[in-house]
Amino acid sequence: PSTKPGLLPYPTPFAELPPKTTKSVGEKTWILDLGQPLKGTYRLNVQEAAGTVLRLRFAQSLNADGGLELPAQRTGFPEDTYICRGSEMESFSPRFSMRHYRFVEISGLSKKPAEETFLGIALTNIPTGEDLTEEAKISP
Repeated sequence: PSTKPGLLPYPTPFAELPPKTTKSVGEKTWILDLGQPLKGTYRLNVQEAAGTVLRLRFAQSLNADGGLELPAQRTGFPEDTYICRGSEMESFSPRFSMRHYRFVEISGLSKKPAEETFLGIALTNIPTGEDLTEEAKISP
């Protein structure tokens, strides 16, 4: 069977996951558990003073002490930094990055994150309703 030429479609959202639990792990630092792993992005909704620096770190599992587990084979760590404008409620969602995570650590917030503070957004680039081959079956 031959395939149609072209690129995969741009990833699109297919599920939103609010945190199942929120746990304080230090001063102004919380770990949110989405309850299951996802590949995607997120939406951050905050209202903080102008110049407040928020740090978000992402992981698929936790250490025995309850902190984020850094994979042994990697030298980098999935992390985003957001600097608040200081306006009323502001919303941020990365447009050019994708994460694979279950847990997110947010540091810098002045109070415990509310349910709407963080929302995990699962993405897919699997086409729906369209065959990628000219034939109905890929293999005979």
